[in-house]
Amino acid sequence: MLKRILFVDDNAMVLDIYRKVFSRKGDEWQCFYANDAMSAIDILDFSAIDIIITDLDMPMYNGAQLLNLVREKHPGVTRIVFSGSRSVKQNMQTVNCAHRFIAKPNTIGDLERMIEKIYHLYRQLVDPKTRAIINGIDRLPALPSVYLDLLEEFSSPDYSLKRVGELISSDIGMTTEILKMANSAYFGLNESVSSAQQAVTLLGGNIVKGLILTAHISRSFTKDEQQVFSVESWENHSLLCGIFCQVIAQYEKKSIKDQETAFVSGILHDVGRIILATSFPEKYRRVLDIAGATHQYLQDVEKQVINATHSAVGAYLLGLWGLPDQVVELVAVHHNPSNYTGDDPEMALILHAADILTYELVPEFNPGGLPLPEKRAFVGDMANKVNVWRDHCAKEGVKRGYLSSEPETHSEVNLTPMGEAPSSIFIHGYDDLD
Repeated sequence: MLKRILFVDDNAMVLDIYRKVFSRKGDEWQCFYANDAMSAIDILDFSAIDIIITDLDMPMYNGAQLLNLVREKHPGVTRIVFSGSRSVKQNMQTVNCAHRFIAKPNTIGDLERMIEKIYHLYRQLVDPKTRAIINGIDRLPALPSVYLDLLEEFSSPDYSLKRVGELISSDIGMTTEILKMANSAYFGLNESVSSAQQAVTLLGGNIVKGLILTAHISRSFTKDEQQVFSVESWENHSLLCGIFCQVIAQYEKKSIKDQETAFVSGILHDVGRIILATSFPEKYRRVLDIAGATHQYLQDVEKQVINATHSAVGAYLLGLWGLPDQVVELVAVHHNPSNYTGDDPEMALILHAADILTYELVPEFNPGGLPLPEKRAFVGDMANKVNVWRDHCAKEGVKRGYLSSEPETHSEVNLTPMGEAPSSIFIHGYDDLD
């Protein structure tokens, strides 16, 4: 498929380099070049551009202003900033208008590989109808300022855990949520967590960043907006899925980095449900009604009613937030792991299985024992492997204390809730709306 890329830079020498290098990809790429924002808009008005890559520092209209215009006039175009700034926070402050940031100086080869990856993430995993739906949403939650501060701190060569703890503690509500989750039975810590710094020390920075995003999403919506399903149950399901991902990744002897990636992907995998439910409340009620009455797969009904699935919407948002490509793609394919294109396909299977096992092992998340269609993805040796993962998650759950007993049948398993007993109305496509 021909990729149509627009490069924008006020430096003529830079554009000449792009022309020389990318002209050899004529069979795969059709490249356009502009030295200012107005020229770029003219090209966009008359050409079907897939991706725009712009410098951030330009006269008249800078890169952020240009991308805001692109978002308004051509919302289906994937927007990339090629920035010379090394400040994480400065780059991320344009998050509402850009999908990705590429920091200079990169080699042309690095840029080429990045474009290929971005094209896959935003042009193939997320189809045009879904992109149109997402760009029509008036309010997507922005990254919390404390998260941007943490990114800045973690990027510093001399960052300190004390400073990280102070940054989190500056938001009292966020700190309360983080400590609640860190002290929940899910983590099974041997000591009580009483400070944000202690949470980072015991759980790790990446896991705490995932908890911050989860808490922020929950706090972004008012009680009136949370009438489609229980956000508290969404939190419980997401956190348990993240824990199961981490447990399975550890069992499979994945690296510490991969274990943390698995957890973050698990805890954020259903963020798209919150976005759809709050952006299209009446339509999403209908989605849940249809799925519950007909036992259709939730993703299929979402596509029929809204023209967008929660997995695609969630991945798109996480991409806007600048989360790692691996997390974005794992969330995008968590119901279709065979579509994963990363280096380790088993990571996608881990998230897919953990999502299912959360419901299998916890009857409160699946009242009436309604079937989960995605179980059909596991056949042969993979089915045997998932059974081993299930047993390991159950044993670990009993050991940590968030499952009351090791299951022989699903009905024997009970969840120890984070606070009050979790609501049972958050189920993949089988929500009890009465």
